[in-house]
Amino acid sequence: MKIKSRNLKNLKIPKIPKLLKFPEIPKIYIDIDEIYKKYRLKFFAFSVIFLLVSVTLLYINRAQSYTKYERVQFISAGSKLYANLYYPSKTLSFQNKRPLVIYVHGMGSRRDLDIRALIELTKRGFFVASIDYQAHGESGGSIFDIDKDTDTPALAQACSLLLDKIENLDIYKEKINPDQVGLLGHSLGGLIVLLNGALDNRFNVTVTWAGLVDADMSKLEDISEEDKKIYEKFHPKKLLDENHPKNLLVIQHVNDEILPYEKNAKYAHELTDCKLVTITEPLIGGAHNLHSDKVLIETINWFEDVFFGSKYKNGAIQITYRINYLLLYMSIVALFMTVLSIMLYCSKYFSIKKNFTDSKDVKKNDPISKLELKKQKRKIAKYIFIFISIWGISVLIFGLFGLIIAPIVIILIYFIVKLKIHLQKPKNEREFCLKESIKSQFELNAFLYSVFCTIVLISSYAVFTSTYPFGFFIPSSIIFFLLALTVYPWYLAFEIFYRKVIYPELYYIKSPIKKIGIVSGYAILTQFILMALTIPYSIIEPILITFMVSLAVIIINSIIYEKTGNFIAVILSSFLIIQIFSGTVITTVL
Repeated sequence: MKIKSRNLKNLKIPKIPKLLKFPEIPKIYIDIDEIYKKYRLKFFAFSVIFLLVSVTLLYINRAQSYTKYERVQFISAGSKLYANLYYPSKTLSFQNKRPLVIYVHGMGSRRDLDIRALIELTKRGFFVASIDYQAHGESGGSIFDIDKDTDTPALAQACSLLLDKIENLDIYKEKINPDQVGLLGHSLGGLIVLLNGALDNRFNVTVTWAGLVDADMSKLEDISEEDKKIYEKFHPKKLLDENHPKNLLVIQHVNDEILPYEKNAKYAHELTDCKLVTITEPLIGGAHNLHSDKVLIETINWFEDVFFGSKYKNGAIQITYRINYLLLYMSIVALFMTVLSIMLYCSKYFSIKKNFTDSKDVKKNDPISKLELKKQKRKIAKYIFIFISIWGISVLIFGLFGLIIAPIVIILIYFIVKLKIHLQKPKNEREFCLKESIKSQFELNAFLYSVFCTIVLISSYAVFTSTYPFGFFIPSSIIFFLLALTVYPWYLAFEIFYRKVIYPELYYIKSPIKKIGIVSGYAILTQFILMALTIPYSIIEPILITFMVSLAVIIINSIIYEKTGNFIAVILSSFLIIQIFSGTVITTVL
């Protein structure tokens, strides 16, 4: 029977139940604990054994250089500064008291990252104090601070004030020779030791590695004219001469990519007629960093020749710091593996309903064909290429600022694509899907597991770095801790890419362990490619640290995401980690 058009509006259509209209988004309930069971205990046992062995070897090796260290703090230009004082394990047969050398790191570094000098000097019986000057490491303030009481730049008195503090310690009176106190500085630290050595006669030897000398503070725009006049009085050309600082040694590579050789090392030699050692051979890590045995040998010989009257009196020099670094990195890897194994092992205690609202697992459960497998791999390769290209182009056009622009572009592209897909759905279906998607992200057990993983990582890191002084990162103030929020676009871009773009394309992989491994592998690959693309900036330690911390967080979050399928939980797990490490980096960058 035909229905006339005029009767259509009177036609009653029975209501369809809402559940039939928009079926609930399928949820996947997979007990991955059963899959983990045969792996996690073995992985946990291996990780713990590996950690115990590597840490034991590390401490045995360290004991050959220094027995312990002491954290020292003091005030300079109104800011609290920190240093580590390392106690040597070796005694000197030809004298009762031992020398002291204050080591000053370069711009962007910190007192416990470059440990070459402290390992080699303590091994030969030297006390070594490594300082965090203003705005670096734990220390507060700014490198442009001026002590208003003395009208002295803070950097020009940092080593002297540290020596004042050490002189009041019992160990100084008992075991340190006051006539054998020296300075060693790298890059900006080289300028600092030049100024302190020239102004303080207590320092009998000064050595600079690729030290800054041609420092024209009058060109700085962010300091007042009054401060510029003070800085001008402390320009190296007005302080350095043949007797100030005493017993000066300058070492620099002729092809230094950061500080020109002629304007710094050669200039220092012209001002002081000091001993100049020029490095010419190619060096791993760049010419400026001076990773060379020759640099260390020349430095040790210079200190011992002045302090002991002979560079042969203290025995032959054997450079071994690489073994210490190797054992240190092994211990860090073992610690990270142990953290991952604890996360996997304890996952069985968190009952979580795994829910991937955007996963293709809900569509395909059968094995895929070889043709479709190749198609998926090409698709993933295309996504990775686009992801890396955005970073590379941004850095190429905008330089260091491109590291901020790239993640913003990636986030915008993702949300534009998702919005387009969302708007193509019928209105009622859009509302239903949005509500279900939001609802699925709020599960208490997922958040608890996320918080647990964060606590395990942070506490393990804190215990390790407090017992072994290396890479202790902490923001110098609450302000920098809060400013770390500005780094979240960087971190969020990675998480969106791996969880929301790459992960759904791995639907053909049924093993959770294998999927975690593949996502982590892609993360390692892309991170190292990005580091290679940004090599001029990756050699800056804060940038390098940001890359490595991001990689560690991505790997940890791969486990959390596989366990929970919860993107919000993944973001939550990393909040404190990102805040601590990024807050430290921002302190230095600013």
